[in-house]
Amino acid sequence: MNPYKILGVIKEATKSEIKKAFRKKAKSMHPDKGGKPEEFIKINIAYNVLVNSERRKRYDDTGDYDSVKDNNADIYNSLCQLFDLIISRIDYKFSDVFGKMKYEIDSKISEEKRMIKKYKKEKDIIKDVKNRILKDNENSLHIFLVNAMENKYSSMNKNIAISELKIEEYKKMIELLKGLVWKQDVKSKTDSPFLELGDMPITRINSGSFYNFL
Repeated sequence: MNPYKILGVIKEATKSEIKKAFRKKAKSMHPDKGGKPEEFIKINIAYNVLVNSERRKRYDDTGDYDSVKDNNADIYNSLCQLFDLIISRIDYKFSDVFGKMKYEIDSKISEEKRMIKKYKKEKDIIKDVKNRILKDNENSLHIFLVNAMENKYSSMNKNIAISELKIEEYKKMIELLKGLVWKQDVKSKTDSPFLELGDMPITRINSGSFYNFL
């Protein structure tokens, strides 16, 4: 779904131009005027994306329409999924459940940061490879190879933007976990002679994002 195409505006369109295009489209495609309800919904969604500076920037940076939706509900659902998953896999009575949730989310942040480093390294390689292809405007293969490198370079930029967006969302998840304290039972010496991983203290939250943990 391309919100610019739906509203019939260019990528550089101002808010005023976007509002004008939306009013024109909405008037002609309103269900009361014989328009299809699903098309009218698309127009409204496209308008809500482009009229909001943050959502518009996210779409422009990633090209991913799903990433610009209001994802608060997704974040809450993901936290609930992670909560259920941890409860089902550990002895929750003797473990810091919220601490483990933070640990899992922090792990995802570290993973995305590693991916960003990988994408940046690949960008450097692509740039070097492109510079080693000597220019020959008469050779069609040269043009093909250069275009391929440019497309790959652009793809790496998009991947970096998506990973950065995920990190921001993970940070939102950790913010939501702040202040939550798990009532943890203390094991007696007769319960187990060994210290389980779940008993180890974990630093409390400070960053988070949307992730399907199931």
